[in-house]
Amino acid sequence: MKRNPSDEQREIIKTRNTLSAIRACPGSGKTYAVAARLEKILSEWNLTHQGIAAASFTNVAWQEIERCLRDEFGVLSFPVHPHFLGTLDSFINSYIFLPFGHLVTGCSRRPVLTGPPHDTHEPIGRWMWWRSPVCNQKGCQLNEFSYDADGKLIRMRHQAMGESCQFNPQHPCVNNKRTFSKLGYATQPDSNYFALRVLLEYPLIAAALALRFPVIMVDEAQDTSAIQMRILERLVEGGLQDLMLIGDPDQAIYEWRDAEPHLFLEKCEAWGKGRTGLTENWRSSQRICDCASHFASSTTRMRAVNPEVADVSFAPLVLEWEREDKLPCLADFYIEHCKGLGIPPSGVAVLSRSKELLNAIKPGSADDKSVSLWGDLISERVARSRFLYENGQYALAFRSLERAILQARSARDTFDPMELWKLYESGKLADWRGDVFELLCSLPWTSGRAAGDWANEANDILKNSRFPELRVGVKRNSQKCRYQDLKLAGAFAQSDLLPQENEAVYKTVHAVKGETLDAVMLALKKKAGQGPFYVNLLGKDIAGNEELRIVYVAITRARRMLALAVPSKAASVWAKWLGLSK
Repeated sequence: MKRNPSDEQREIIKTRNTLSAIRACPGSGKTYAVAARLEKILSEWNLTHQGIAAASFTNVAWQEIERCLRDEFGVLSFPVHPHFLGTLDSFINSYIFLPFGHLVTGCSRRPVLTGPPHDTHEPIGRWMWWRSPVCNQKGCQLNEFSYDADGKLIRMRHQAMGESCQFNPQHPCVNNKRTFSKLGYATQPDSNYFALRVLLEYPLIAAALALRFPVIMVDEAQDTSAIQMRILERLVEGGLQDLMLIGDPDQAIYEWRDAEPHLFLEKCEAWGKGRTGLTENWRSSQRICDCASHFASSTTRMRAVNPEVADVSFAPLVLEWEREDKLPCLADFYIEHCKGLGIPPSGVAVLSRSKELLNAIKPGSADDKSVSLWGDLISERVARSRFLYENGQYALAFRSLERAILQARSARDTFDPMELWKLYESGKLADWRGDVFELLCSLPWTSGRAAGDWANEANDILKNSRFPELRVGVKRNSQKCRYQDLKLAGAFAQSDLLPQENEAVYKTVHAVKGETLDAVMLALKKKAGQGPFYVNLLGKDIAGNEELRIVYVAITRARRMLALAVPSKAASVWAKWLGLSK
């Protein structure tokens, strides 16, 4: 049922033809306001070759906008052309870097995106080499390096560099990165940098893009990097007049991906004068809002206004643990506690900052470590495709097998998306997809099979398929291990699979950014990674501390029930800080 927007949301919905930056507290209906504004503009749109671009930082966030359009406004499917809805990275890739990147990289073809998050390709040690003992000793990977907004080569993971690493013009990093780009390859950070160069060196492209998308909205704007913000500024300089940025600097948790929340705050100062922003919480109960307010930088008390949950009286809990091996029992206790409150397991999420701690909590995770059985990445992808298929994840299975085939055809350590484009241009894409799916269905079952037996049977099928170039192989046996005799059940972690409908969700905080969850249990260690103890961070300015922002994001996902699982010695400190009895 379509609900009526609040006064704060209505102000955002009616905003047009201006540059605006809006600060929104957690659960303030930010997604609803963005979707409502998008739906209103779409309903009045009569241009056939110009569109609206709505972008967010993560897939979860933009998919939430799409869901809101469908459920709240009856937009059953977002109109693809001439509009755009997706991540900001995807927008930059599709409309700037991929079509125009060759102008600044020196490559002679349409560039190819590779490396995380697109694939696992890492050129160093494959078809490129450091040719430097110092670099090899440090274990550097080329995917770890990219450029800042000024074109300086930097190490993306921010690890300490030795004095020998000066990034001079003859340094292996610089030379290999240049070679990598000239061959037509780029990582996602590379794509953003070269897209900025395109707009700087070819201002007509910026003007054309501003004309192509006269309305642009960026959700989760606090997570933009300096390069992404400069790209948006270049579009404004190219003539863009309707740009809306919306976000919450207290929820910026992607500094490791070069997010710089202060840039959004600067835009709020410059473009947000006279605007109240979004200050009401439509997601959580007042009890949860009060806990979250202890972390927020805003001096205004967070107020719950959703009549369905605002007055829910379930008191947040501080649960304590002495050893990590007790955490699964603590999670089970919390899930049962929520059941007693009328919240089913499917509405409960157990969150942690790291995957390591999550694996210590999740049921069966002690035996859920995948074993590397395969001789190469192609074999691993083929076997994984069948494993995913048998577990009902058909889209992921198809994608894994398709990439394996393309990689085998290119005889490289990564697949080339241009091969799919060639199939599309030739009109053979439908036939291709049919052939891939037919092969996926015909591969042997993995359940209960030894790796060697499965590989032999799979190769017999592959030899007589439409893809005879595809072969699978198990690692050579060693004195310590006969890989051929190992069961395939140990080759893939169960965490690769999606949770069942009646099970609790186990995820990292980053994975639930933008989601709404009925009940949350956040498990914390004594320390935030290699940083200080959490209890020493309490009371610090959240604007300068990403670890506190991660806790804040986790807490503000919950609608009705919240618990923090902390080490026993810190439990009383946490309870006192959050205003809870202990």
